[in-house]
Amino acid sequence: MGVITNISRDHLSAGRRFSDYIECKGEMVEVAEDLVLNADDPIVASLADGLPRERVVFYGIQSSESGGVVPEGRECPKCGKPLRYTRRTMGHLGDYQCICGYLRPQPDVMAIEASPGGFKLVIGQEMREVRLATPGIFNVYNALAAAATAWTMGLEIDDIVRGLESFKGVPGRFQELSQSPRIILDYAHNPAGVRAVMQELRGKGRLIVVNTVASESGIDGDREIAAILKDADAVIPASYAARRASDILGERAVHIESSRMRAGGGTLGASREQVAEAVRKALELAGPDDTVLIIGEGGYRYAEESIR
Repeated sequence: MGVITNISRDHLSAGRRFSDYIECKGEMVEVAEDLVLNADDPIVASLADGLPRERVVFYGIQSSESGGVVPEGRECPKCGKPLRYTRRTMGHLGDYQCICGYLRPQPDVMAIEASPGGFKLVIGQEMREVRLATPGIFNVYNALAAAATAWTMGLEIDDIVRGLESFKGVPGRFQELSQSPRIILDYAHNPAGVRAVMQELRGKGRLIVVNTVASESGIDGDREIAAILKDADAVIPASYAARRASDILGERAVHIESSRMRAGGGTLGASREQVAEAVRKALELAGPDDTVLIIGEGGYRYAEESIR
């Protein structure tokens, strides 16, 4: 079984080509007997071209109640022209088509009336309600990938629903650490991940973000993340990389002293001391009804102990 959920530019190191990344992901097509592909991702869906239809199961969101999508453009994998979207669910995912004739395939396993808290799962002629313990449209996609895989392996829809509803999440993925103020910890460390988390929190009260990210794409990735965070009421750059990219945030950027120094190698970004100082500043700014979002690998490693 091969499962491909999405393909984005966010995991590219500096100097690498997006086409190389797509080719690397596409190697799964050569070795997997069965493929589960996200129909809502135009590049992922295109990997099925030329394959026998019985080898491929597509999944996707057919209708949703999500609002405030942070859009990301995508070119047609066939002709290279910009795709037109009739509906977006998240970033570059949605219902798309191109003037050359390329368009989204019909999913075999789909969600209708999808919301951050759940969806109606449709497989063939059967439909069941699914409630998610881990909220978010991105988790609807994760659940659909799991459902499509389980169905391909012969599980019945009622067993699939029980499995999905039993999943309680993993540490560092939209993990709620406190309710007043609400503190959310998420390992998001690239633009696609940050975009997905911000989509779930937009328009839901005052938002303070602690950014511990050092993007694997270098300064361009750091700046893209800073641009996505412009919807927050305050952003505290904890890492040197986040601070360096924070000029586009203007008065929303609230700086700490320790972020002036480089710390943490690679994508770790921020040190324990930097995360602790940034968390203290966030809690000074936050009221009981506000949300504090902590993103990045440094936050994942050190934020929980700082909060305690």
